[in-house]
Parts: sequence; C-alpha cells; structure tokens
Amino acid sequence: MAARVKDKLARIRNIGIIAHIDAGKTTTTEGILFYTGRERRTGRVDDGSTVTDFLPLEQSHGITIQSAAVTCFWLDHQINIIDTPGHVDFTAEVERVLRVLDGAVVVFCGVGGVEAQSETVWHQAEKYGIPRISVINKMDRMGADFERALKSMVDRLGAVPVPVQIPVGAEDEFDGVVDLVEMVWLRFDEADEGRTIERLPVPEELQEAAQRARENMLEHASEFSDELMERFLEGSDIPAEMIHSAIRAGALANRITPVLTESALKKKGVQPIMDAVVNYLPSPQDVPPVTGIDPKKDKEVSRSADAGEPLAALLFKVIVTAHRELHFVRVYSGRLKSGQAVWNPRTRKRERINRIYRVYANQDEEQLDLLSAGDIGGIVGLKNSATGDTLCDVARQIELEPVTFPSTVVSRAIEPRTQVDREKLINALESMQRADPTFNCKVDEETGQMLISGMGELHLEIARERLQTEFNIVANVGKPRVSYKQTVRDNVESKGRFILQTANKSHIAAVKLRLDPNPDSLALVFYSRVKENVIPRHFIKPIEEGVRGAAEGGCGYGFTTVNVRVTLTGGKMYETDSDELAFRMAAENAFRKAVEKGGDNSNVMILEPVMRVEVRVPEEYFGEILNDLTARRAEITEVEDVPGGKVIHCSVALERMFGYSNAVRTLSSGRASFTMEPHTYREVGPETYKRFTY
Repeated sequence: MAARVKDKLARIRNIGIIAHIDAGKTTTTEGILFYTGRERRTGRVDDGSTVTDFLPLEQSHGITIQSAAVTCFWLDHQINIIDTPGHVDFTAEVERVLRVLDGAVVVFCGVGGVEAQSETVWHQAEKYGIPRISVINKMDRMGADFERALKSMVDRLGAVPVPVQIPVGAEDEFDGVVDLVEMVWLRFDEADEGRTIERLPVPEELQEAAQRARENMLEHASEFSDELMERFLEGSDIPAEMIHSAIRAGALANRITPVLTESALKKKGVQPIMDAVVNYLPSPQDVPPVTGIDPKKDKEVSRSADAGEPLAALLFKVIVTAHRELHFVRVYSGRLKSGQAVWNPRTRKRERINRIYRVYANQDEEQLDLLSAGDIGGIVGLKNSATGDTLCDVARQIELEPVTFPSTVVSRAIEPRTQVDREKLINALESMQRADPTFNCKVDEETGQMLISGMGELHLEIARERLQTEFNIVANVGKPRVSYKQTVRDNVESKGRFILQTANKSHIAAVKLRLDPNPDSLALVFYSRVKENVIPRHFIKPIEEGVRGAAEGGCGYGFTTVNVRVTLTGGKMYETDSDELAFRMAAENAFRKAVEKGGDNSNVMILEPVMRVEVRVPEEYFGEILNDLTARRAEITEVEDVPGGKVIHCSVALERMFGYSNAVRTLSSGRASFTMEPHTYREVGPETYKRFTY
C-alpha cells in the first residue's frame, strides 16, 4: 500500500506556465490540452476561445487576468497545470500560484527574448526555489533568434540555460527541432496539426551545430553524474535515460535550466515540452518538507508529502460567483476528505469541507471523495477562510507561511450610478476583494467616498468592467490617484491603555511598544519581547491584530504605515479584567501615540510608489520618447540596443505616469510599447507634504 501511494506521488507534477505578456504561454497551455486529449481543438487567444482564459474580459482583452488550473495526463503522469497572467498589474496572481507549485515552465518570445515581466516572474520563481524549464516560443515569427534569446537569459537573468533541443530553421522556415539527447530531427506534420511526429536524421547543414550543442549539454549534465562524466570523457555511448537523469538532477538543484523551443501557434514542438515536464521537473516527493508554526506551542514544525501525516493544506485562490465560493487548495500532507472538519489557525475556527472537485479552469470537472498529499483541487463549503490561509488537522495544528502580496499603488473613487445599487456594489466589491488580495476597497474617512485600490490602471479598469459584466452593476469611477504610504523617521516608544466598563464586565489592559524604521522591508514586522508571566502568549495575537489595524490608516496622515519594525516590550495584564478586546484596543492606542509622537506628524514620512519602466521604441522615435521621460523626471538607468530600435530602462514616480499609454502611443505613432511595474517607495517632495499639511 505504502509503495503504491509513493508511486502515485512520483507521478504527479504541479507546474505553472509563466511568462511576459504575449510570449505565448496560454497558447502553449492550449497546445498541451490538445495533445493530452483534453480538448478536441486548440483555442486561440485572438478569437477568445481558450480554455484557461475563460472570463469574458480575458476573451475580449486578449490577456490572462487570473490564473486558471487544469489537470491533464501524459506518459502515465498526472499534470496539474496553472496558467498565469503575464501583465504586470496581475503579478500577484503569479506570486500566489508559485507559492504552491513544485515546478514551472517559463516561456520566452523567440523575438523579444527576456522581457520586463519575464525577469519579474523568473525572480519570483527563484524566491521560492522552484525548478524551471524554459521554452523559446514563436520561432516562426519574423526576427526570431534562438541564440539571441539564450544570451538574454544569461545577461538579464544570470541563468545557466542548457538547450536540450535546437531549432530546425527559423521564421517562415521553422520546421521542427533537433532532439540533442537522441540526436534526431523531430518534424511535426502540419496535415494533422502536429499529432504525427516524424523522427528523421539530423539535417546535414545542422550536423556541426547539433554536435556542438550536444557536447555543451553533456558537459553540463556530467556535473551531476560521475558515470555520465566518465562515459563522456571516454567518448562512449551514453544512454538517453542517463542523460535525462543527470539533467533532472541539475534542474532540481536549480543549477541549470533545460531549454526547449517551439511554435505553439503552428503546433510545432509542444509534445516534447510535456516530455520535459515529466523528465526534468519535480514530483511532490522531490521537494523539501513544508514548514510552519505550531500555534499552540509557538515553535516550527514540518510536514512531508505523505498522506499518513497530519493534514497541512494551503488555500491559494478563491473564485467568487453570485452562487458560491470555490477555494483552490494545495494539500502538502495528510488527506482532505469531503465532509471533514478542519482547523483554520488564522481565524481560530473550524471549517467543514462540503464538496471536493478536480477543477478544469472554471468548471467542476469531477467530484472527488478526497485530496491527498501532493494534490491540487477545488473545495466548496468554507465560510471564514481566505487566500493564504492554512487548513490543518484540529488536533495537530500547523500554520504555514501565508502568501504575501505587494501593497497597492493606485486608487480611484467609485460610486454606483443609482443609490439603489449601493448595497449591491458594496457586496460585489467585498466579493472581489476576497478573490483578489491586491484589490482593496475602503471608505475614505474624510470624504465618505468609496475607494478601490489595485496594482495599476488596467487592474482597476478591469475591476470596473467586471462589476458590469459579472455583477450587472454600472459604476462611476474617478481619476486614478496615488496610494501613498507612511513610515516613522526615528525610533519611538509609547504606552497604550484601554479601559472600558460595561454593565457586567470591565475590559482593562496596558501595552508598551517600540517602533523602529525598517527600510529593508516595505512590510510592518511585529515582534514580541515580553515574558509569559507579563502577558500570556494567547494575548500576543490580539495585540498584533491591534497594531496592524491601526497601521492600516488610523493615524498620522491617514495612510498605511509601512517600513517599520514594531516590538512589544511590555504591558500589564489584569487578572479578571484583561481579555482579547482590551489588549487589541490598548495596542491600537499605543501604536497611534507612537506614530503621532508629540501630537503632530513631525516623525511621519510620506512615501510614494516609484515604478520601474521599460520602453521598447523604434530608432526614429527614440528622441521624442526619451525627452518625454525626462520631462516626467524619470531616472534613466540603461539604454539597450535591440534589433529595430532601443529599450529604455528607467524609474519614475507613479504620479507622473498616469496616462502614459496614450502619450507613448501618440509620440511613436503607435509603434512603441512599454511595461511598468512597482519598484520601490521613496519620500515625497516638499510640494506633496504641503498638499496634506495645509
């Protein structure tokens, strides 16, 4: 029985398809579903018929907005695939998906090579130590250059790309790939949409290049197999399985990246990608045990990918509809059964699993009795759980590290066209917020306006359109505005006290906090330095909740407080009168007093978001684009020469970039393109302080 379970685990791959926008990841996913028999025809992004881009807005805009999970089977392996967004405004979707994946397929454009969002998703995968294979797509496009794309991986990512294929031809003459492991030409029959693969001798004109590429592959692979190295040096035959095994070892160690090539649109080269997923990417057994905190004992514990261990699962996504909420879950250990009661350590509440599904994009494809260690699936029935929450065994608890998300950078006022729709709008915005942790909605305390916040102008425009298409609510939105933050300039200590007398009970507690600037992290970091006999452990969490609640905008200039380390240094518990409410409110009071040191905002620094911008522009429009960026006070960091023009790399305050898409289109007659992503926060200038002081 145990051997059978281990064999099942070894045949699971949990992978993501990640890329820069328009690199072809959704088309690659469609090809995979086609060749694994899940779809009778391949959908096209251009005509809105893809499986994973199922939202009407994804189909109309031609981009992936939210991640979508599908399951397929290849070579007797279960492949759980998550297709992710490529646009920078939806980077957080990629972040939360990578948190639960074991491996990734990174798709690059054969023309553009490594692009801005390619770097972002690559480094996100590095952050989680996720092994990757890379695919250079669009080899049929004009200007496609396999070697240039490889070089960009080295130059811009610091990667060690190891081609296991080379293309046969390029642009209009792209005609399959040379498999360097078996030294054969794989030619895909266009008459039956690439289903038939001819195995032919390597073309004569590519013999020399293929031999050099094979030697490069074997040289890298030999670092991970002594036997292979010995055979390589002796010039002996090397079995294909030995090569695959060595390359797999290097990929799992994140020391090399196997590289393949394709034209997903022309259906040339997709099947070998699935072979590589099976051969080179990890199963749940190959990744280290997941670690978390035992909330009862406040110490680190771990769970292995074993169905016999206590349950540990992470919710990484929620799809909210008018009828229900479908939570996506990754099970790391134990089993999750239909009807089972589980524990949520964040809310400290029990939840019950009503139904479990193997999901297929937005469809409940198959109802299951259970999910075991290593599985990804959908569950229905949770009442008080959100993205990033842990579900665990009631008796043997663990709280996994939650998914972290970047702060929002832009906001807009929103109101319903009619007051009749106000309640509907509030409910819809709350649903959208539960589904997307980087989308926030709150009421401005000064103006009474509802504000929605997100990662960029497109993010908020998509939110407005979703209100209309999915919730049938027409809303008016204001102009974009910057989401400022605030922090403290110097360290400060403060005491907070809370006293409330009700008819039946007193609520009394005292807290002492120290705040220190923490420029190395945008987050608010909380520590406790008090002993158990001063404040019992079960009150620490309410104190932290009070601190974080006050930091969300209840002090100083009214912005969210970030870049600060908060240390609980003391306090007082009253035997019969202290409770969670009292400590939470005492912590809020202490935090507000600390930020507003001396009764004014002299110790408060306002921060504004700075964006990293990359503009790709034809040579003839370079001067106009550069002058415009200079007028926006951009800091130019690099100007890169590329075929057909230049790429300008710079950083600029978000406030100066509103409406830039129209400007760059006008200045370049529609021929330049740009990407923009959050880079850092910096202190605002004197003129901005005046806006909020007077």
